[in-house]
Amino acid sequence: MSSFDIKSLLDFSPPNFFCQKCRALLVSMPINYEFSRVSCTVCGVDYLATESNLFWNARQYFESGGRKIEFKDTMAQSRALAVLAQNLDNALREPGWIYPMQVLLEALNAAQAFIHFMTYGMSLQLVGALRMAALHVPVRGIVANASPAIAEELKTYAKESPHLETHLYERSDKRLDWDNMPHQKVIIIDGLLAFKGSANLTVDGWRKAAKGLDSVDVVTDVNEVIALNNRLFSPVWAKEDDTATLLMTIDDVPF
Repeated sequence: MSSFDIKSLLDFSPPNFFCQKCRALLVSMPINYEFSRVSCTVCGVDYLATESNLFWNARQYFESGGRKIEFKDTMAQSRALAVLAQNLDNALREPGWIYPMQVLLEALNAAQAFIHFMTYGMSLQLVGALRMAALHVPVRGIVANASPAIAEELKTYAKESPHLETHLYERSDKRLDWDNMPHQKVIIIDGLLAFKGSANLTVDGWRKAAKGLDSVDVVTDVNEVIALNNRLFSPVWAKEDDTATLLMTIDDVPF
């Protein structure tokens, strides 16, 4: 049996908040007490107080309006996702025991807080899987090289899944458009687990990974998961919004 040092729990710092603009994952509120300033270290958006004392009550703001990342039991959720990570490692090492696609679907279903993803191309089957996941958690995704069928599904029928929000880069014959299309492939589950590699969010990509013909890497180091989200996903997500300042109004104050 491998040993476990309980002091390692002191290094466990899961994300607690979202940046409202870029959806960066924040372990703590982005407050600079020296300069009495609240600003995202990823996209740079400034959060402005609307009342004289609101700066000092920034926690209330970040804990409202969907900016707080919460779990019923953080350790239990971490353990559940770790099991899936181990299953995927086994699937890639011993093809046929369990399939990568199965693990992906289980991970999407297991999310308790959110899902972020980036892909270059996408399968309609996985649009359906994400629609199902969006019934219980917010799902945000960036789809590059989106085919006409995918674009129609995600734009025309967006209201069918109000908690599935996507930014699309549609296919084009223009070289300038192709040169500016993101090519990252990453899936973030709850800020605790990530899948990265060359496989797109397509059925072919994940089935090829089972044969060693495409790559999927599992990331369970929470600091690396946060870094992947904030380095790859958030800067591209923020490009759709030129907001430089946000007013810290409390949108759901408890009575």
